[in-house]
Amino acid sequence: MRPILLLLAVTVFIAGCTPSGCRRQQEEGLTPADSTSRQVAQEAPTVSLRLVWTTSGPEGQPMSFPRSVRFLPGGDVVVSDAEQDLLYRYTADGRHVATHDPEGLDVPYLAGIRGDTVLVFNAGANRIDALVDGERVPDASTPLQRPSEQSLAYVVATDTALYAKVVGTDIASTIGRVTPSGHMSPTMELSGPFWRHAGFLRIWDDRLVSLTGYRPVVDLFSLPAPSAPPDTLALLGFDSPMLERSYRFLQGDVDNAPVLSASAAPVGNHLYVLNLRPSIMRVDVYGRDGRLQRILSGTGAPREGSLYPRDVDVRVSGDTVDVAVALTLPDPELRLYRWVGDEPVDSLDAGDNVQ
Repeated sequence: MRPILLLLAVTVFIAGCTPSGCRRQQEEGLTPADSTSRQVAQEAPTVSLRLVWTTSGPEGQPMSFPRSVRFLPGGDVVVSDAEQDLLYRYTADGRHVATHDPEGLDVPYLAGIRGDTVLVFNAGANRIDALVDGERVPDASTPLQRPSEQSLAYVVATDTALYAKVVGTDIASTIGRVTPSGHMSPTMELSGPFWRHAGFLRIWDDRLVSLTGYRPVVDLFSLPAPSAPPDTLALLGFDSPMLERSYRFLQGDVDNAPVLSASAAPVGNHLYVLNLRPSIMRVDVYGRDGRLQRILSGTGAPREGSLYPRDVDVRVSGDTVDVAVALTLPDPELRLYRWVGDEPVDSLDAGDNVQ
């Protein structure tokens, strides 16, 4: 299957709607948890994100579908294009370093960073590749055995292991460690409907974080391998214009669940959650207890067209927070935002990124 066809199939498979895609009139009804969160959000401090630079790709080879983004240890930024099967690399000040086109990329998602090695999950080929300087490392690939071609898989890498989550309408949703043969072992079955588990995987210290785009919660699994039911962390203070529609979906009154969050990045003691809004960039910052601590809001007049950020990564150094965002609307591009606080954001973890 061609990469873009697979990508579109995945989009249809996870039936959902974005803030700009659903009907936008106010709808009544909230869950008690969402009602409380909205009150907490109204009291949270809001600070401004400054847009430092933006790029749509180098001349002659523009981005088409930027889907995942990661900071490298030295501060460079890598973004994957899931339609063109490319990786773009930029310096921290926005200078284009290279466009990588290694053999075998097929709907690439960035899975993690190991020193100078970039781990890429090729969703179209069901394989995880290791790349150094944009070149595939021979004999360093790992297959991923999926139970169904119609399933959706997410992969994340630590320094020593690979983890995957597979969800689908016709299979049991599972999460586990990926063996060299490509099987998930040990494997845990995830309870509840498949859409509840649709979202990226991340690593937060010694926890495997399972994100979902459709409810303001994250599931935390103990490492080195998920073997017990997760601790579900409710994001207290998450607010969205789509919460009323989310309530109606939970009640069975509408067919499509609204997408509330596209991604999140755990760094130090904080979880930076990409809160989807149709006309403004917004990142909510939560503590380890899941309570909202501050709201980072993009500044400046939005360009024509709705925003659709797809992925986010965060780099913290002292009192400076850099936020890299991959977007497909209003145009395919990579943006770098910055917030400078009055004091170190994470004094114990400043300068460290959790991949």
